[in-house]
Order: sequence, then C-alpha cells, then structure tokens
Amino acid sequence: DYELKSIIADFRKLGIQKVALCHCSGDRCRELFKEEYKKNFIENGVGKIIEIK
Repeated sequence: DYELKSIIADFRKLGIQKVALCHCSGDRCRELFKEEYKKNFIENGVGKIIEIK
C-alpha cells in the first residue's frame, strides 16, 4: 500500500482533482483512490462515456 499511497499523494500535490481508473489498475489501487477521492472518483470501464466540461 505504501507505493500506492505515495502515488495518490503525488496526484494531490499535482492538483489532480478527479480520477477515473480502469480495471487494469487493480482492485486495491482503485479502492485506495476511491477512499481518497470520494465523490471525485469516477467509476470507469469499457464503453463508459465521461463528459469533460
């Protein structure tokens, strides 16, 4: 978990406000990002359309 939490901290330092991870990121990775980003974690997958405004 240390490496994943370090990556999440780097994302925050870079000012990344929303994330949308795919299945290839792994279950634990998606779980940790979802815990950190809460409502700003976007469920993503094949066929998902994400509108960016």
